[in-house]
Amino acid sequence: MSAGGPVGDGATPEERRALFQVVRGEPSDAELAALAAVL
Repeated sequence: MSAGGPVGDGATPEERRALFQVVRGEPSDAELAALAAVL
């Protein structure tokens, strides 16, 4: 289901948020939901 992104299937929401902050800055809830859907 995952595209094999830099976070991987085992990432927690906190890990996804941390990665997103590095890439984009503080994410909104909608952005986090979209990111989770992609991963």
